[in-house]
Amino acid sequence: HERPLGDEDWDERGEGDAEDGANLPTPSQMGLMVHRILEIGIGNSGPTGEEPTRPLPETWTRRSTSRLLDEALIDEVFEELLPKGVDEDATREIVRTMLERIEAGPVGILSRGEEFEGNRVEGLRTEYPFTISNAVELGTLERNRWTPDGLEALARIDSATVDMDGSIDLILCSVSESNSTVRAVDLKTEQARSILDGNGRLIKTLGKTGSAPASMAETEMLLHHRLQLVLYHRALERMESQRPQNERREVVRPAILVGVTGRLVEYPAEMFDSAQSELHTVLQTAARMALTTESPLSEFERRPAEEAQICKTCPFNQGAIPICGPQDE
Repeated sequence: HERPLGDEDWDERGEGDAEDGANLPTPSQMGLMVHRILEIGIGNSGPTGEEPTRPLPETWTRRSTSRLLDEALIDEVFEELLPKGVDEDATREIVRTMLERIEAGPVGILSRGEEFEGNRVEGLRTEYPFTISNAVELGTLERNRWTPDGLEALARIDSATVDMDGSIDLILCSVSESNSTVRAVDLKTEQARSILDGNGRLIKTLGKTGSAPASMAETEMLLHHRLQLVLYHRALERMESQRPQNERREVVRPAILVGVTGRLVEYPAEMFDSAQSELHTVLQTAARMALTTESPLSEFERRPAEEAQICKTCPFNQGAIPICGPQDE
């Protein structure tokens, strides 16, 4: 399952992730268990009538009762994924509490066929795999080779295609009075330990209504995962573009399902538009670095110190004498 770089360090942020107390699975291990239960156990009310307002695969509209709180399913996933040596009782309390809040929140409401903010789900899909090709313009980029008489141009490249793949946690296909839509939803289980002590920053929005970010912690979470969600959004746009015009759904802005509260937080328009432009810039930079014969590092902006975790995964910041790193280092 695709995850953005630095997730585990982001999960550790906040008072609720202190290292003392119960011996819990790592954030990624905890997330894997909750994701697995959501994948298998989420309910699906299907369309109100015989058919959805826009055609969907039969598997997306097949009616099923929620099993998110089914102890047999939780036991099965724990048997498969629970690491040895961790506190099973504390882990079970965290996982079950997350599932209860998801079931009681917007995702549970929608999956039961009830309305949330004027929308009703008529089909859904979990763990949707995708591959997407992103076209980027490079201007005029040269690939050269050295000769005794100087560099010799081998090719001039004006554009490139960056292929990426991943898996979308949840796709919600909804209908309102005016439109049929499709939305990518990503489940985040960060700051899970805060369920035990109530001290996390994200958990402070528990009980808040609406889909707009309700705290600085939620806004920071949206920002942290913005490029990942833009990619998911593009994958759905590509999927819809391949349908006949009269069968397409509007691809609405993605949302994050916050595990510790059960809230469904939608990306604000301005933040999402900015993230779309940023992803294009990132893909251009990646393509230039991959295709240019010689590119001085000065052409590529270094990451700020607060994003140093990203640099730990970069090949230019490896070895005894790294050739690049965060600013101020």
